[in-house]
Amino acid sequence: MRVFALSDLHLDYEENRTWLTGLSDQDYRSDWLIFAGDISDDVKLAEACFAALSSKFARVFFVPGNHDLWVRRDEGVNSLDKFHAMLKLAGDHGLLTEPHREAGVTVAPLFGWYDYSFGAPGAQLLQSWMDYRACLWPDAMTPRQVTEYFLRLNEEAFQRFAAREGGEGLAAPQDNDVVISFSHFVPRLDVMPSYISPKFHFIYPVLGSSALDGQARQWQAQRRLHVYGHSHVNRSVVIDNIHYVNNAFGYPSEYRICRKQLFCIYDGVTHSSAFRSD
Repeated sequence: MRVFALSDLHLDYEENRTWLTGLSDQDYRSDWLIFAGDISDDVKLAEACFAALSSKFARVFFVPGNHDLWVRRDEGVNSLDKFHAMLKLAGDHGLLTEPHREAGVTVAPLFGWYDYSFGAPGAQLLQSWMDYRACLWPDAMTPRQVTEYFLRLNEEAFQRFAAREGGEGLAAPQDNDVVISFSHFVPRLDVMPSYISPKFHFIYPVLGSSALDGQARQWQAQRRLHVYGHSHVNRSVVIDNIHYVNNAFGYPSEYRICRKQLFCIYDGVTHSSAFRSD
């Protein structure tokens, strides 16, 4: 059993849809996929994606991304409604959205948003960031409140997992177990590489939340990985004993910062730190 990482498929682009449909129907039948969100705000494309991935992999784990929660096509629906509808649709196709342990591997999906823990948004971001126009939150929820809502859902899922595992909590039962947490949003700002030009730093406040890293670190194991998406900057780096991996497929033009292929983070014996570190 291998585990692959992927995010940010953005199936609104024909080139990306072609890549998905061309993915082997045979090569991954025994493998798992960590899919860290951003398919499309078009529910029909999301459903087609779930159907395709579930037919190609033994298990697929999923969290929605910000694009998945846009409601510009969905009259009378808010982004929390869309979030729960996406989870149901994923579940209907057999995708897993809660912590799961099997064959010495625990996978922990983490829902999230951004809470400005990476900085306050400036005028350029407030004017240009599409989420501010394409998302609609009930009761005028702020980004911080949205983040807190999702973090509570994660904690509730942790508790259900601990109950299922007989009170073992979030600790791996054996030292050689692997724990893979994942989120769409960036869990800590220092995963962003230093070569990113300062002219793009204005977007950092909406990359994620440091609280996600706090939740990832609740999971105890000697071998820990965290997969994230959203930034569209592929990365494989170890920080404070967790291996962080971004494997965003990205937009068709993003060949310089995206691998445009599946990335194996665990091969049944060795986790990704043995494969590469950028």
